[in-house]
Amino acid sequence: MQNNQLVVVVPVFRDHFSDSEILSLRQLYKHKNKYKIISITPNDLPQKSDFDQNIQFNNRYFVGTSSYSKLLLSKEFYTHFLDYEYILIYQLDCIILSDDLKSWCELGYDYIGAPLFWNKNKPENGFSRVGNGGLSLRKVNTFLKVLNSQHVPNWYQILKNPLPDRSQFDIRKRISVYREMQRGAKWYANQYSLNEDLFWSDRAKYFYPNFKIAPVNVGLQFAFEAHPRYCYEKNNKNLPFGAHAWEKWGRKFWEKQMKELSN
Repeated sequence: MQNNQLVVVVPVFRDHFSDSEILSLRQLYKHKNKYKIISITPNDLPQKSDFDQNIQFNNRYFVGTSSYSKLLLSKEFYTHFLDYEYILIYQLDCIILSDDLKSWCELGYDYIGAPLFWNKNKPENGFSRVGNGGLSLRKVNTFLKVLNSQHVPNWYQILKNPLPDRSQFDIRKRISVYREMQRGAKWYANQYSLNEDLFWSDRAKYFYPNFKIAPVNVGLQFAFEAHPRYCYEKNNKNLPFGAHAWEKWGRKFWEKQMKELSN
């Protein structure tokens, strides 16, 4: 019997997996519980037997990070998953360490990902907000409400809730962002040039004020990305549910944790 609470979505860009991607897949299948795993791929990529289902999209979405972001900012993408309450985006540089996905869904947030740093080169400056999209939990219906929203943010909203990025320090940039937002969610999402997770972290709530993003302390319990040792200390020396870019940011740290958890 299919569980419609959540589906795991794995972006696949090419027809072979590296050793670290194979490890990521093993961690996923180890903890997937009863949830279905769907790969999303370019149209011309042969379907793989590693997944329960494959959904193909236009090749243009898989050219690089920018084009992939366009896909995850499109109604076309989320409409494919209307049968599910949540999707877990699981890029192939992720690991998960437990099988408690159900409890994360039950928290009721619209978006959860690893906390973002104000400055990745200076972790001591702390976290700015949630969160990274590489390993992220997304409430399908709410994401579509954002993209379908007819709400136009006003200047007071932006003054009351400053944009949590560098534009908050530049009044001209804030005015420019405000003017662009006046053109509506559909136009703004389509024109957005930064990584898609920054749209969901920083901009979505202006088009749909009820958009519920997990706070930093909850994001830390969900996932780490950059500086995992620092995150571990800030999370009271507790491991999170999972991690994104584990090999890039702390291979030795994560290999040690996975080894200890497997004993």
